[in-house]
Amino acid sequence: MSIKPEEQKILIIEDNPGDFFLIKEFLKRTTLPRYKIYHAEKISDAEILLKQEDFKLILMDLFLPDSEGISTFKKIFPLSAHTPVIVLTGLVNEEVTANTLQQGAQDYLVKGEYDEKLLEKTIRYAIERKHNQELIIKAEEITRNKLEALVKERTKELEEAIKKEKQLVDLKNQFVAIASHEFRTPLSTIRFAADYLHEYLERLDKDEIKSKLKKIEKQVVHMAALLEDVIMAGRTELNKIPVVKSSIKLKSLIDKIHEEVLHSTKNSHRVELIFACENETIQTDEKLLRNILINLLTNAIKFSPGKESIGFRIISANDSLILEVSDKGIGISDEDMPKLFEAFHRGSNTSSISGTGLGLSIVKKAVELLKGEIVIKSKLEEGTSIKVLLPLN
Repeated sequence: MSIKPEEQKILIIEDNPGDFFLIKEFLKRTTLPRYKIYHAEKISDAEILLKQEDFKLILMDLFLPDSEGISTFKKIFPLSAHTPVIVLTGLVNEEVTANTLQQGAQDYLVKGEYDEKLLEKTIRYAIERKHNQELIIKAEEITRNKLEALVKERTKELEEAIKKEKQLVDLKNQFVAIASHEFRTPLSTIRFAADYLHEYLERLDKDEIKSKLKKIEKQVVHMAALLEDVIMAGRTELNKIPVVKSSIKLKSLIDKIHEEVLHSTKNSHRVELIFACENETIQTDEKLLRNILINLLTNAIKFSPGKESIGFRIISANDSLILEVSDKGIGISDEDMPKLFEAFHRGSNTSSISGTGLGLSIVKKAVELLKGEIVIKSKLEEGTSIKVLLPLN
């Protein structure tokens, strides 16, 4: 059993019975689809029908018992914005008819001057023009939405660029402030030792000369480390650090870092190393891994004054390499936690301890580049544990 297609409807708004009858007869003689015809003699009746039904076409006279002229069309149009309207008019109403065309009507027919052929042609063109108008409106709406989305996206990108630029300016200013403070002490030491050697070189024995040169060397190394941190931080902010992976002998690297840290801190703390990793070699970026471990270990030592022991664990589990450094130092307050990884941020309880505030920001970026994650547990005056998880595959 075939399903009958939904019958299309035409609304004829005409108070003259003769004109209404003529339109119906002409429609029967056309090759147009068989429309179901609705009839309204007053504008109020038409308004009710338009709220109840969807029409393919509206044929309307502008002069009705309850409305006249352009106001008739203005009452109908808001209820039929997507339906083509053909105005039926007499010769004396051409000015009003032209006005309705400007307001949105598709066409008009002069009463007494059209037959079934002109009626069919006018209806077909009206429907086609309205359909094309709807397509244009829809295309304009899609284009407008795309443009609005594009403008919104570009505006967001611009705002982010401005924000990034401001951050870089802030970083530059912070660097100048930190550099002037942190470099002042080593530069003073170098200058004093150099002046002393220059003044008393001929009176000093070899041991005294070596002592002064070691002081100079130590401060140079310290300043080089500061510069390295600043350069690394700047590169991370600009996302200019490439990840270069290679095959690394893990135990050898860990032992070397362990020894370097103990040497650089003059064995001020005991670093208890636990190495429980089955992988002899791993694929990773050695420079990034070194940065992570050296910064974590030196931070733990620096912020544990008067404490002897630092925990240092390297283990493998569930396809992950776990690096953990723990101390029993001054800890981190809850207020400082949200800004912990921001460049140049220093904890509220670290004013008496020298530093740039770059270490953990460098660690964070290096871990992200290696697709890892960081877990921190800390309590004021009890210590801090920082665990880094890096994927092995």
